[in-house]
Amino acid sequence: MARALEAEWCARMLKRFFQRLIRDIYSGQWLAADTTKWDPQSWPLKAKGMNRFCGGPKKIIRPLDPH
Repeated sequence: MARALEAEWCARMLKRFFQRLIRDIYSGQWLAADTTKWDPQSWPLKAKGMNRFCGGPKKIIRPLDPH
């Protein structure tokens, strides 16, 4: 039952995101990404990521060791 509820929630969210994408395209907003923070030199030395919508094994989803 939980998987069915999650699938329904995901379908509704995807529909909402798709409708917003189409609305933005029709209104002339073609920008697909915010590239202001694309340069790694602008990143902070220490940062934490967040996996919002899907979980995974903790040993796989982790920050990369810079050394």
